[in-house]
Amino acid sequence: MFSINNNKSIGENQENSGYLLLVFLIWPFIAFAMACSNFKNNLNKKIILAFFALYGILYFLNPAMDGQRRADGLKIIAQEPLENLFYTFENLYEETLDFAEPLLMFLISRFSDFHGVLFGIYALIFGVLMLYYLNRMYLYYLDKKSITTLLFFTLLVCANPINNIGGFRMWAAAWIFAIGLLGYLQNPKNKYLVLAACSFLIHFSFLPVVILSVIYSVFKNRPKIYGLGAIATFFVAELNIESVRQYAAFFGTASQNKVGAYTGESYIENLAELATKSAWYIDFINYGLKYFVLISLLVVFLKTKGQFKNKIIANFFSFTLMLLSFANISSLLPSGSRFYVVFYIFAFSTLLLYYAYETDYRKTELINRIGIPIVVLYVIFTFRLFSDNASVYLFGPSFMMPFGILENVSLQSILF
Repeated sequence: MFSINNNKSIGENQENSGYLLLVFLIWPFIAFAMACSNFKNNLNKKIILAFFALYGILYFLNPAMDGQRRADGLKIIAQEPLENLFYTFENLYEETLDFAEPLLMFLISRFSDFHGVLFGIYALIFGVLMLYYLNRMYLYYLDKKSITTLLFFTLLVCANPINNIGGFRMWAAAWIFAIGLLGYLQNPKNKYLVLAACSFLIHFSFLPVVILSVIYSVFKNRPKIYGLGAIATFFVAELNIESVRQYAAFFGTASQNKVGAYTGESYIENLAELATKSAWYIDFINYGLKYFVLISLLVVFLKTKGQFKNKIIANFFSFTLMLLSFANISSLLPSGSRFYVVFYIFAFSTLLLYYAYETDYRKTELINRIGIPIVVLYVIFTFRLFSDNASVYLFGPSFMMPFGILENVSLQSILF
């Protein structure tokens, strides 16, 4: 059994890259596009992060999205006295389970109530987490470049993109959890589980997947059992929401309030109303992606019988099957389908590693040829979502960007 070397220097080949800084100062988007060609390079990553920060500073607020609620919250918090910060910690776990974002918003509110500052900082934090995980997987892709590995790396880039800063808690927690498990699946040490557990401090809903990762650390790789469990969860038709509320109450008032907010009748009705307004192609793309990934994992299982030459890939495959079971169950709850994103992060990583190191990576199998148009549609769909909050000034020369702060215009309003 060979091991995957992921310790390559990420600061190599930086010669002749300094001109990117000048390009960025003149036209940030062009420098960003150039940097994306090789974000293993340290300077390129800094250029990408700087562009993400600009995206946040010029963040276009859509009243129908979470970003507007956060912007409004920042203005309210800015009016509160400093002692309210201590009140928040005094009532921690009585009123809230998430303290990281309230603390961050409170600190930002001490010097600005402009939402661009908030989302600029969110974008930097989110970007660091996102690039850390993607860089690790990018090294695998560079080692075994092919159409298939590019396919799954592209999907991984789109799984939890920068425009998710509008729902910062959930999606930053997703990257923290993914980074922790990435470390653990490559090198099973408890410190990585502790890092993954920190996701719970960002968003309370990650407690079940943290527990799941601990269960995995005990039982290790049992792909046939996990596979049967995943199949069984497809036949679970519904969950008793009242039982979920009662179970949450067992953990205290804050847990009861949080779960109650996500399972209340008004919240369920709002989600149902939004679902009826969604375009038909959204369901088409989501279902197409879901079944492409499921069939791909099934093909891998049938070919390998759960036995892999590389231990790291075996770890990824088994844990991905465990996550699939949880995603299937959680999707029966309002907003619970968001955990499919966490599942996708690990599924795309697993499939990238499998086709890079367990097969002849130069061959493109039939299932992946079929998946190419699905991936293209998914990339287009991701860009469409990105355009909702992306300022049109983000793509122009730097001297135009102040206009985006004074009177912003979304890219979506121009293109769609």
